[in-house]
Amino acid sequence: MAITTPITGNTSVMVGQTTTLSNATVGGNWSSSNTAIATVNGSGVVTGVAQGACVIVYTVGSDSISVSLGVTTRTLSNGFDIDAVYNGLKNRVLWLSQGVTSQSRRYYEDFHTLCDTALLDDLRPDNGSTTSAYLDNLQRSVVLNAVNAVYNAPQVIDPTRLCFYRGDWQLYPQPVANTGQFVGLRILVSRGDFAIKMNSVELFFDNDCTFNMYLYNDMTLPPIYTIEVTASAQQQVIVPLDNDAILNWLSNTINKGGTFYFGYYQDDIEAQGAKAMYYSVAMQSYKTARIWAYSAQVQTDVQGNRNFKRNPIGSNNLTYGLNLEITTYIDATNNVIRNGHLLDNLIGLQMAAKVVEALIFSYRANGTQRNIMGNDALQHLYEELNLAKPSEEIPYSVGLRKQINQEVVKVKQALQKQITKAVGIV
Repeated sequence: MAITTPITGNTSVMVGQTTTLSNATVGGNWSSSNTAIATVNGSGVVTGVAQGACVIVYTVGSDSISVSLGVTTRTLSNGFDIDAVYNGLKNRVLWLSQGVTSQSRRYYEDFHTLCDTALLDDLRPDNGSTTSAYLDNLQRSVVLNAVNAVYNAPQVIDPTRLCFYRGDWQLYPQPVANTGQFVGLRILVSRGDFAIKMNSVELFFDNDCTFNMYLYNDMTLPPIYTIEVTASAQQQVIVPLDNDAILNWLSNTINKGGTFYFGYYQDDIEAQGAKAMYYSVAMQSYKTARIWAYSAQVQTDVQGNRNFKRNPIGSNNLTYGLNLEITTYIDATNNVIRNGHLLDNLIGLQMAAKVVEALIFSYRANGTQRNIMGNDALQHLYEELNLAKPSEEIPYSVGLRKQINQEVVKVKQALQKQITKAVGIV
């Protein structure tokens, strides 16, 4: 039986969450091209497994149709995606005693003699955790502390605000004619470690309607994000967008550079007797982005799916019933992952300081720790962590915290190059 209907539903899901795909042609089977990225059951329920992209296929007899699905892990911190950064750095420096080769060929034991897994096992809290879990948690804390030390300044560039604002010259809203096009907002992100977080979208239509909105990149045929929205007649509706709706000039998984398109197909609202409402607006100016309304001719792409012509794109001021609330900020995720070697020394020093602090402040009183604390060893540990002057017992050297501060400055200078040229309306 030939499949004449498309796969519908949200084609983006976060790790550990689900989304449901469907097809109006009955009697088919669902499958995933990569079950390590996402799985799908017989009812079309997709579960995100790991960050990446795969293809979900619906097969009826000898005929099949597919859709690209993106799986993301957006856990935002101060200027980067926590999970993506940690996964990119966690194997740079490892424990020599675990018998695993590190990517940098450097090991925590190289940075301090007290970085010993047997000693750390003695310091492990009595909370039921295994040594392996304790070391993993310790390493995660150290790696993320190192990155946060480099990106310790507030990373917001343009505070949260709407893309368009209504001035006091506002005319009574007018309906926009449906002409069978793909319409919406065209978004250009400036070159560099910059990102746009789409917090919510404002809908303004003349009739109740439910339809899909799609986010495309100019170098990808399938949408990289899909969301179903519902508008109410003649009133503003605010639809929150989740952390997947983040646009990067340099994404570590989805796209590299270019222009984004966020919009909908007019035929979808025309079928429900709805039109977008247009009102006079003024455009906001952003330091790292430009956003304006556009329309594009619909066509069938080479994969046989409904799509639109990327060029030429017609820019206008109709807004098509849409407004975005966005925040622009520095997103160093890709930069940190690609240049992880610059953090090797900082991560190792952070671990050394962490171990020394654990010895100083631990409540444990086992035999190993009593041996370390004897004969004024505690004072020596304090001095090694914070040393500012030499003593008779210890020759002058820079303490761990001072070394860490020096390393942070070096990595900052390497990773945080500033681009001062603005993109947008000035």
